[in-house]
Amino acid sequence: MIKKRITKIAAGIFSFTLIVNTCFAVHTDKMVSAATTVKDVTPQVELLGNPFNKATFAKNVWDMQVYNNRIYLAHGDFNTNAGPIPVIYYEPSAQKFITQYTVDEEEIAQYKVLDGKLYIPGTDSRGDWNNGNFYTLEDNDQWLKNATIPNALHVFDMALYNGQLYAACGTSKTGWGEVLVSNDMGKTWTSRVPLGFTFYGSWATSLFELNQTLYASGKMMYMKPTSITTSYTKYVSMLGITDSSSARQIYSTNFANGLTSSYVYYMKKPTTFQNKLVYLNNRITTSHWLPDSMYIAKSINESTKVIFPETSAVPADLLIRGNSLYALTNVKNSAGNYTSVVYQTTDLQTWDEVFRFNTDTFVRSFEEMNGDFYFGLGCDSATVAASTGNILKVASSAYQDIPLIPVTNNPSASELTPSTAELTQTIPASATAPIIVDNTDSSFMSNSTWTISTQSIGYYGSNILNDGTVGADQGKWAMWVPTITESGNYQLYMRWTADSTRPAAAPLEIKYNGGMDTSKTVNQQESNGTWVLIGTYALSAGSDQYIKILCSSPGYTAADAVKLEKVN
Repeated sequence: MIKKRITKIAAGIFSFTLIVNTCFAVHTDKMVSAATTVKDVTPQVELLGNPFNKATFAKNVWDMQVYNNRIYLAHGDFNTNAGPIPVIYYEPSAQKFITQYTVDEEEIAQYKVLDGKLYIPGTDSRGDWNNGNFYTLEDNDQWLKNATIPNALHVFDMALYNGQLYAACGTSKTGWGEVLVSNDMGKTWTSRVPLGFTFYGSWATSLFELNQTLYASGKMMYMKPTSITTSYTKYVSMLGITDSSSARQIYSTNFANGLTSSYVYYMKKPTTFQNKLVYLNNRITTSHWLPDSMYIAKSINESTKVIFPETSAVPADLLIRGNSLYALTNVKNSAGNYTSVVYQTTDLQTWDEVFRFNTDTFVRSFEEMNGDFYFGLGCDSATVAASTGNILKVASSAYQDIPLIPVTNNPSASELTPSTAELTQTIPASATAPIIVDNTDSSFMSNSTWTISTQSIGYYGSNILNDGTVGADQGKWAMWVPTITESGNYQLYMRWTADSTRPAAAPLEIKYNGGMDTSKTVNQQESNGTWVLIGTYALSAGSDQYIKILCSSPGYTAADAVKLEKVN
């Protein structure tokens, strides 16, 4: 047995911040339950490095995107013309940062995965402004520059809608916003802005889909419905697009309850979850934008503001994994002292804390891969932190293994200090490394053709397979045959990407030393991208034991990876 201790910091004094709200927060008939426990993983946070060779502010990690088992990092600054900007990704398997390409832009503001392909909208071209750019990662793993978007000074967002490619731009034609559509995936473009509509004083910066309509927004002001007179209509309108038409769409404070026209806002990170739009409102500043608030919208006339258990938590990024939505938030305790909290919800009402950690500046973006979370630090122009651009990692073992620290309504000093028992954990040790068999390994096999997929996120390795049939597929199976080097008892784990179209009870056959277990099933509608414990089995050295999944349960059966860990 070995002892795992939480490292002491700050010259031998254990330091962690608890800002707790144990009440229920209610807003527009929505209830958000408060967390009663926290998981502080500050001692387990790993600094991976800072790969950016730019001025400090241009190191802001505006976006992170998992693609092909890499984590792509967006940075730059089009206000100060920080280009050209290298395309940098972190490769967890190699534990290093790699520069893959350089875009002819002043900034990479975001990455987009559209129909399985990775895109970079050309935020601010350094070249000919007759045509704006977008970049695509091709099948040969090479980036392609597409300088095809007419008069686009800035390409801020891109989206696929009903099989057509859209771009939200700032145009050199008027200096204001433009929305264009391409029927040939970006070779040629036409405007979808109707006669008489203009993004007054604004570029078109975000595209989002809500209730079968594609919307384009720019700078946003929020006013009471009764205050929207004809003279203000131009400032509180978006462009609504369907296949057959496009028209001005008026919105008001009903689209962002609790905000006023004291600030001008941009919509950021629009995310569709459970047929609702979840999005961030970000205040315009000289430093691009600062996180402000988060909303859930059923329509452009109805929304709910999200109040987190930490009522001062400011949302910065969103992430979907299977049936869960994750929110990255920051609490500013004081100058140079922040607590970043990751929340999870499955119903958009109750937000459960996953973990938290302390930093000297706020976290702008995050991603998840194989259960590990990655974070990119940021800053604003008024307070430029030297750690801007640092990439952090919180391994799954950090937040899954540490004890919960209970919080009371009025915690005493002793309750805020972890006990010896809380600081020390006993975990099983094994001299045998885990055995992992992926669907791409030679020891994986099936009795028929399976469909390769990279559309969902959370799979192990380079892809995941599904049986290609939404119904039950009798007789079809996939099998993992591990090579056991040391006889003993092993815990068996399986991994998949969760979806409502997958089977709720996919049968397993597990051959072990001395028998066959056919009693187990897995619910592939839950537990996205995590190692799910199936059971403990006695295994003998060799390759005559296996794990088989059957496709006899309705749904697209997934085959990803299995893991075996020896138990001492």
